[in-house]
Order: sequence, then structure tokens, then C-alpha cells
Amino acid sequence: MARFKNYKFVSLAITVIMLIVLLRTSNYNEVPITDSNTTNEPPKKFGNSIIDAINENITPLLQSSQPESCETVHVIVVDAGSSGSRVHVYDFNKCSDSSKPQLLKEHFKMLKPGLSSFKEDFKSAAESLIPLLDFAKSVIPEDKQGCSPIVVKATAGLRMLGDKESSAILSYVETFLNTEYPFKLIENTPVSIMGGDQEGVFAWITTNFLLGNIGNGVNLGKTAAIFDLGGGSTQIVFEPLLKDKKFVENEFKYNLDFGVKEKYELYQYSHLGYGLNEGRNKIYNEIINNNLENSVITKSDLQKSTIATVLNNPCLPPSSTLNDVKVKIPSGKEVLVSFENSKTEKDSFLQCRAITEKILKKDTECSTQPCSFNGVHQPSLVKEFKDTSDLYVFSFFYDKTVPFGFPLNFNLKDLRNFAEIVCGGTNSWKQQFSSMVDTSLLKDEPELCMELTFQFELLHTGYEIPLERELKTCQQIDGNEIGWCLGVALEILNDDSSFKCGISKIDTKNKDLIQAAKKAKEEEAPTTIIALD
Repeated sequence: MARFKNYKFVSLAITVIMLIVLLRTSNYNEVPITDSNTTNEPPKKFGNSIIDAINENITPLLQSSQPESCETVHVIVVDAGSSGSRVHVYDFNKCSDSSKPQLLKEHFKMLKPGLSSFKEDFKSAAESLIPLLDFAKSVIPEDKQGCSPIVVKATAGLRMLGDKESSAILSYVETFLNTEYPFKLIENTPVSIMGGDQEGVFAWITTNFLLGNIGNGVNLGKTAAIFDLGGGSTQIVFEPLLKDKKFVENEFKYNLDFGVKEKYELYQYSHLGYGLNEGRNKIYNEIINNNLENSVITKSDLQKSTIATVLNNPCLPPSSTLNDVKVKIPSGKEVLVSFENSKTEKDSFLQCRAITEKILKKDTECSTQPCSFNGVHQPSLVKEFKDTSDLYVFSFFYDKTVPFGFPLNFNLKDLRNFAEIVCGGTNSWKQQFSSMVDTSLLKDEPELCMELTFQFELLHTGYEIPLERELKTCQQIDGNEIGWCLGVALEILNDDSSFKCGISKIDTKNKDLIQAAKKAKEEEAPTTIIALD
């Protein structure tokens, strides 16, 4: 089709030139008006060669209209998270002379459980991805599947499983992909556990690319900070101002080259063990320790598979219970525990805050000032980040708020008030939520009080975000999923070797025509005919 268009264009252009030639020639065929003092000169010859006409008139036009070498390509990213697995298939318009790719569409599918839940059943872990991989096949044209790169990245869930088990699962997944699916595995570590630093940085790239803050050929100085709350870990990434200060040269610094001219010095850190699931488990352990200290239970109770005593849990709404919760204690053993909150007063939120603050370990020694929590260095978000730049929180920050009527733009006072209402129990729900959401949904979320309290403490006490600072949450920007996956796809897109079919420069017929014209002129062959086959 492209060749046909080129021939059509050249034919039209030649027709135009022929008209010009005829007009010019006709002017010189007219009988000239002369006087006796004028010497008759031979008429000038125009249009003797179509080659000359092409060189004089059409070459600049053809050169300027040579089409960009572009192609639709597909990148597959499998996110093997602690809570479940997801596949993202990205359709890009990639041009050979353009530094910024155009994201055309994203296809997304998810399932539960995650790879880490299979532990030693490695074969089943690999086969659990079949619905996702079949979905990817269904949205990529068959003739493009063999040259569509795929990467599988596992996150905190597998990082915490142990080297032996996680390596075996990943090996089975890679073999399964190689033998059962046509996709092209990228050359370097196609199936791997992603480092926490990469997870956060790729999420930062995704967010700022979709917002239009990066990919413009220059650092515009307005990038957003991102806070990702997964199941096993939480990440923070932002571009600090630092002013006259020197960036700490250690694990917290990430030098990012995006494209050819854009360079960013980012602060990043992944707090392993402080994702929502792990944070909830820490809170349960803190409650168990409180009951040990108060002699409600003994250490021998922890040796059993089930703790018989129902433990008081202020992170539950008043007059509620939660039975047979699986808690992983420090020894690595899992025990079943039942909890209740028999109190009726509305102080659950304050008591739960006190417990949650303990697990953040704000009093841990800070070797490199300033620190956020658990002794981890972090530049101040008040002093070293523009107050006009956005703060984006996503993943569980979204999942545990917006479905219950919470706004997409908010500050931490709003989140605190929301948590207080949820922790207040049935009467509080009816008064505050009746116009926004079916309160029966809250009965199916007995741990929501704890989860919202943990989120508030993490953002305010942990990351030290002021109460009045506006935050934004979302699942998508312009119809594209937020998270680290698009960032990974963009990195793959920058490496042409990732595409087996590749993108080759196209020698158009226009260019062939011009070269033939020049050659013919050099050989002084005015009658040369160019065949447009």
C-alpha cells in the first residue's frame, strides 16, 4: 500500500511538471515580435529531458515529503505481584526518527493468587499465568506475536519467599514461556525479581510520561512525586530540589537518562515489609505482643496452630469480630488468631494510630539525616520538593478509598476524617456514608479501619507529608493503567534489539527516482525512461 501511494504521488508530480514543460515550451513556439535592430537568437530549449524537469522541480518536493518510518509494535509486561498476577499489553507507534513513542492502547487483565502463593508447586505457578498469556495472544496480531517482546517481573511477594523457591518458580515460568508461547523473551533477564528501586522508578516514569512531564526532550522541572502501596512493600520516588545541597551518593540516588537529552536525579526507596499486607501483619503482631505483655496469652500459646483466646483489637470497629486470621509471627510460623473489639466508644481510630506508629519505628537511629521512618534517609518533602508539583498515591491507596466514595483529590485531613468514620462503626457509617455508598460494603471489609489508619500514618507520620498538602489518586491517566509496567515497556521500547522483526529504514520509490534522475543526468542521457514498476 505504501509503495502504491508513492507511485501515485510521483505520477501526479510528473504530470504537473509535464504541464509546466508544455506551457514553457509553448511560450517559445510563438512567433516573436521583432524589430530590425534585434538579432535573432536561437530559441532556448526547455523540457528536452524529463530527467531535467524532475531534477529542477520535483526533487525538493519529494525529499520533503518522504514518509516517516513508523510501525505499530507490541510490548507485553507481566506483573507477578504478591496479591496476584497481571498482564499489560501495550500498543505503540514507534518511529525510527522520533525519540518519543506514541502509546496507542493498553490491554489489561489480572487474576489471583500471585506466584508466591504456590511456594513449592513450581509447575502450577507457571501454569497459573495461562489465562494472562492467552489474553495477550488474543490482542496481538498473529504475524506480530513472534516479534513482540515479553518480560515477567516479580515484586515483593517473591522477594520475601526465599532464594531457592523464588528461583525455581521463575525458572519454570521462563521455560513455560519458551516452549508454549510465541512471544520473544527479552535478552537480559526476561523473567526475574525486580529490585525495589526499579519498581518505584518505573512507576515514576509511567506516571510522569502519562502526565506529559517527561519525554519532551528537555527536563521541564515539574515532575510529580509518586507513592506506591503494594502488598509487600511501599515505594517513594521524587525529584528533590536539593538547592545547594549535594545528593547523598548511596542506595537512595537514581540517575535516570530518559531519551537522549533528559536527565533526572531521583530520590527513591522501597520499604520492604511496609506494603499493606505486610503492614497489616505487623499490626497483628503488635497486638499479639501487647497481649503477651499483659499476660492475656503466653509464649506457649504461640507454639500452637491456633490461639484459643480471642484478642482485643482496637483496629476493628466497635462491637465487631474477626475470626481465624492467619498471622505470620517472627519465628516464621503461621498461627490462626481471632480478634474482637467489644468497646462501644468511638476511640478505635486513636488507639489504632498508637499501634500503627510503633511499627513505623520513628525512633530508629537515623545515620544520614533527615529520615522518614525505620531509620531510612529521605529528603524533606516540605523543604526539597516544589509545593506546586503533584503528589500521586496509587495501588492500595486507591483501592481502599475511592470505591467507598472517597475523592480522587484530597489532603491528609480528609483521609484522617475518613478513617475516623470507618473506625467509628455502624452508626457512624449510616450517618456519613448513606448518601455515598452502600454501607453493607463496609461489613465485608472488617479490616478497613486498620488499613486506612495504616495508610494515614504511613503518609503523615512516615513520609511526613503535611496534613494540608493536596494528594491525588487514580488507577488510570488518559485510559492507561498507572504503575511500574508502562515504565518497563518504555525501557524495552528504547532497545531495538528487543524486537525480532525490528524497524528497518524504508528506501522509498521517491528516493529511487531521485537517485536515478541524478545518475541519468550525469551520464547525459536525456531520453532515459524511468519505469514505475
